Amino acid sequence: MDYEISFVESGSFHLVKTGGEMNCEDFLRMGADLLRHEKFQAGGNVVFDHRRLDLSAVRQDTLDEIRGFHRENEEAIGAGKSAIVVGSGRVDAWNGLWRMGRKIVTSNRVEVFEDMDCAVKWINQSE
Repeated sequence: MDYEISFVESGSFHLVKTGGEMNCEDFLRMGADLLRHEKFQAGGNVVFDHRRLDLSAVRQDTLDEIRGFHRENEEAIGAGKSAIVVGSGRVDAWNGLWRMGRKIVTSNRVEVFEDMDCAVKWINQSE
C-alpha cells in the first residue's frame, strides 16, 4: 500500500491519498505518520482519499489491529472530522468492511463519501 500525506492550507485539513492493496502494516504506518505530521494537531480534520485503495484482501485481524490503533491513540486523534472518499459505488463495500467485528468508537466524527468535493465541503462546515 502506498500513501501520501499533505496539509491543505486553504481548508486547514490534512489530505491522505492511498493506493494499492490495503495491508495492516502500511495502514498503521500511515496513521502514525499522520499523527506525527508537523501540522497535525489533536482534533484536526482529515480527508482520506481511498479511491485507489484495493480492499479485497482485508482480513478481520487487520481491522482489529486498526481499531486497536484508534483506541490507543484516541487522545492524539481528538474530536476532529474524518472524511473517507471511496469513489463511485463503493460506499456500501466500505461500510460493510468496517462493520466486520467491533466498531471503532472514538470522538472523531467520520463520514463516507463517493465525491471529493462533497467530502471537502463537509470537512469545512462549522458545527
